[in-house]
Amino acid sequence: MKHTTTDSYDEAAAVDVITQVEQAMETMMHNHNGNSHTSLAEQRRLLIANAAYTRIQGNHTNSTSAQDETEEVWDLVTPCDEDIGELLECIQNGESKKEKEQEQWLAAIFVMQTCHIRNWRELANSDATTLYQTFLTMNKHQLATEKDFESWIDHAQEKSVFEIMMSILDGDEDIFIVLRDLLKSGTPKDLVMWVSIPNVSVQEINIRASIAIGEPLVKKWCHRAQIALNTYKWLDLYITPVWCRS
Repeated sequence: MKHTTTDSYDEAAAVDVITQVEQAMETMMHNHNGNSHTSLAEQRRLLIANAAYTRIQGNHTNSTSAQDETEEVWDLVTPCDEDIGELLECIQNGESKKEKEQEQWLAAIFVMQTCHIRNWRELANSDATTLYQTFLTMNKHQLATEKDFESWIDHAQEKSVFEIMMSILDGDEDIFIVLRDLLKSGTPKDLVMWVSIPNVSVQEINIRASIAIGEPLVKKWCHRAQIALNTYKWLDLYITPVWCRS
């Protein structure tokens, strides 16, 4: 594809991004030094957990009847908050891992700036070819290949499955663990299969996990799972265990 930017603009953009990388890394190290008892990885996990919780709370739910929990308005909203750390994690876990930390930061910031991808939920919904072509039109630096984008999106989707399931279950991680480990229903595609036999799943959960739930609640989860599948077509690729792609 023919580049549309000038060399001077491209060089200026690269300098600006490098400056942002340096500032971001300094901030990250400063925060770490201020809390020596917590590792960088642990801080990252806490930030991700807090972001996921905020997103769960942000999904719109409006039950029309207290007696019938399936009759509700529930939207699965893609968050728009900027989280360079989420993009960085996807890049770090890609198939062709970049060894230098600065290269990882450069790639993450370029993805955010040139592709307008702000977090892994937005990355999960993206098309690798489209993102790669957009990436090429905005800079000439060979920071990533189309295969890189495919692996980053795969990781983003795997991370997003858990967030989406937590949204469906109103943040109840105990129930999620039961569904995933005992009923092999840790994804929306698996969960929606119980819609025609909610009584069976209720019996399984009540007996095997000693958690008391009713059929209306299972129907509500199935209803939400179907909405999620309709909203994000890529969710149809993921099944339990370990969110394997079908």
